[in-house]
Amino acid sequence: MTSISKVVCFDAFGTLLHMTKRTHPERVLKEYLRGEGVDVSSVALDLMARNKSWGEICQDKGVDPPPAIWADWQDRQKEEMATVVLYPETWDVLNWVASNGWAIGVVSNLGAPYDGFLRGLEQTLRAAHPSTPIVLALSFEVGAVKPSADIFDHVARQFPDLSPAQFYMTGDKMAEDCDGPRALGWNAVHLDRSHMTLWDSLQSLNLLPKRSAHVHL
Repeated sequence: MTSISKVVCFDAFGTLLHMTKRTHPERVLKEYLRGEGVDVSSVALDLMARNKSWGEICQDKGVDPPPAIWADWQDRQKEEMATVVLYPETWDVLNWVASNGWAIGVVSNLGAPYDGFLRGLEQTLRAAHPSTPIVLALSFEVGAVKPSADIFDHVARQFPDLSPAQFYMTGDKMAEDCDGPRALGWNAVHLDRSHMTLWDSLQSLNLLPKRSAHVHL
């Protein structure tokens, strides 16, 4: 990895891929917990950084949702996950980054049930570019959530010879995807998908010549 000159990192959902239909399965269980008088403020952290399942969370809270609640949650989650797709330019962008000889990182606040599509994308990318270093920093595995330095450091430690200025991050949330890495000296850009694509984010990071910003290379 010492020959790598740049590490280009991306957020996952909202940046590389998205759900075309949101069913918000977590709301079902959260509403039940609130109805039982449970403080749900730490649930997201439990799921994404502590890698706890909903069953473990409910057990910790001392509640036992009825079967109908679990069935509704499972149905909603399956329906939502079945709609995960890549953004139209994602594959071309990742191929272009790899073709330049740069490493690719994915830094995501994610619960374990949602990593399947990312693993498939990783496998496909590795098959297409076997010499490209690919690092996944997923919060439920790293034990830290963006914008914490720990999750970005997980990527940086894989490339000890590189300086912070050689790392790049793009994502759709300002605090998580820009403020966090910038505090470490990384280059970062906020991907506002109301008027930007991944190609635009690479241009903003000075990784892509302006004339090629919207060309699938």
